[in-house]
Amino acid sequence: VDAGPNNDGTAIFLNGGGNILANGTEAEPIMFFPTNGAAALVLPQTQQNNYDSWRGMVHEGAGSSSYSWVFFVGAGNGPTGSHPRSGVLRMDETHAVVMTDCVMADSPGKGLFVLGNNDVTLQRNSWSRIGYGGECLGGGHTLLIEDSWFTRIGYGPESVDLDGDIFHLDNASASQTIRRSVLADCGDDMIDHSGANPVVENTLIWDADDKCVSLSGGGSVTFNNVTPTISASDINISGGATNPDEGIHAVSIDVTFADPAEDL
Repeated sequence: VDAGPNNDGTAIFLNGGGNILANGTEAEPIMFFPTNGAAALVLPQTQQNNYDSWRGMVHEGAGSSSYSWVFFVGAGNGPTGSHPRSGVLRMDETHAVVMTDCVMADSPGKGLFVLGNNDVTLQRNSWSRIGYGGECLGGGHTLLIEDSWFTRIGYGPESVDLDGDIFHLDNASASQTIRRSVLADCGDDMIDHSGANPVVENTLIWDADDKCVSLSGGGSVTFNNVTPTISASDINISGGATNPDEGIHAVSIDVTFADPAEDL
């Protein structure tokens, strides 16, 4: 895919009820690669966008799109939101998206950017070496993540606001669930959120440069069978964060822990 203009790169727009059905197979996957090659894979350390990258997919309207066995590489050159990097997969209005058995790698942008009342399902995905994992802000959206890996995400300098979370989850009216997944090796928080009530089950969380979970603006987080062991008594994480005493940044926030001793 050609890069397109700086800060507004080439994108596929789906609007007015349009859909995309990109369904490959294990033997014959669908691949979106940048025409600029290796230069488009570099994560900028002094600016938001890599101008050699392409932008991504913009899902608008009331459509329904599906991706299976798709590779997204070298994407994320476009407008940014409230947090760093441009959305590779952007959802507006009520567009629904299902991704199964997909890979997003070496993309300087933000993997997921949810702004509307969208239903988003990620199953058996592998996302690695991207600028920012996902930011989900829209009222009433549903996010379901299962059996997926998110690693080596968000490594930009904090001094210029380019560090990135694996997921930033907002909005009390949203439903956000992460199951049987791995969140590891990130440049900021594993899960940052304001006012939301995410549920994380049977998941490995490890090696955050900042916090395991950062809570603000009300809301709660529920952990069921999450490792490493998270203590409800001191609201801390044992060994999972670079600064263990900042494992969970929450004061007078309702944090629920359940079944910490069960095996994965």
